[in-house]
Amino acid sequence: SKAAKLLDEIQNADEVIEGSIEASLGWHLFEQDEAASPALRHDLLTFEEEEEQDKILADHIATAANMILAIKKFSQLTQATADQLPPSRRGPKLDRELWSWVDSLQYAWEHDLGRKFTRDVDDSGEPISEAALFVAMACERAPYEKTAALNMMKKVIFSSRRSDIH
Repeated sequence: SKAAKLLDEIQNADEVIEGSIEASLGWHLFEQDEAASPALRHDLLTFEEEEEQDKILADHIATAANMILAIKKFSQLTQATADQLPPSRRGPKLDRELWSWVDSLQYAWEHDLGRKFTRDVDDSGEPISEAALFVAMACERAPYEKTAALNMMKKVIFSSRRSDIH
């Protein structure tokens, strides 16, 4: 599920952040030379410079630690929320893109033409009503199949009539 995938990604981010803290410790103190052996970045540091670097490093570590805590809390909250979600609906998923397209056709039909958007088909599924013929003809220029669009008409019409009641 999406929640489980999100939880895995958060846990992976937690490991990456912890690893980056360890890596940043080394970059504050050392720099790799051409032979890949650590060399001190600054040969001579004053006591004040060392204190300033230590303070900067401590601030980075504190910030990273706070980020890790926030991610862990978010992870726990996400898991708790995911556990309370109802099981996913069975059956085919609604094609939102097709829904939007048919809904736009309905809007144009009813508001621009001022006519009722009706879906009447014969026994073989061929459109009879003017609105259904309009949708079928629109499918010739769109990436949708006529049958799928005519079936979506039922859902769009039902939804719009239901919203008109309220």
